[in-house]
Amino acid sequence: MEAYVANPEHVEILKQGVTVWNAWREEHPEARPLLNEEDLSELNLSFANLRSANLSFANLTSTSLRRACLESANLWHTRLHHADLSISDLSVALFQDAKLHQTRFHHALFSRTIFVDVDLSTAQGLETVRHMAPSHIGIDTIYHSQGNISERFLRGAGIPDPFITRHAIAPEAAQSAILSGVAARVCLVSRCCSHGIKGGSLSS
Repeated sequence: MEAYVANPEHVEILKQGVTVWNAWREEHPEARPLLNEEDLSELNLSFANLRSANLSFANLTSTSLRRACLESANLWHTRLHHADLSISDLSVALFQDAKLHQTRFHHALFSRTIFVDVDLSTAQGLETVRHMAPSHIGIDTIYHSQGNISERFLRGAGIPDPFITRHAIAPEAAQSAILSGVAARVCLVSRCCSHGIKGGSLSS
């Protein structure tokens, strides 16, 4: 994945508050915010328009993102411990190697959302999310989560019932699937760009 440096102007505008930020986004609809590697922890970014934002390697620990738009956002290696993503739009967002300890997802919107190589075992509210279309839950994510993922969430994401039952009982089976090359990480190369994800569903 190609590396980009955060844009200081984007960071400065965001830290002026959501009202200023959203007004700037409306005036510059073509802009793709570069906020990667920035410390945005403990900020109130509720209702922020972060569509297509590059937040890779950013620190969003304990940040409020309630009702934020994170459609097509790049959350690769993003720290989201204790962050609140409740009622946010996570359509086509990429969560790859993201840190999601105690992250709150209550009533968030999912549609072709991608989870690769993350641990969802302590994520909160996954059983309440709204699925508008199937999402991609990597087998490596099933393994890292040790089967501790809401079955309702997995079913809503489009995971077949036999797989859900099998891996809820024996999550170690997911490790053998990874080792045999079934994990869908390889699909990301053609699907992802540094600012987020473009359309198209992933397949294992």
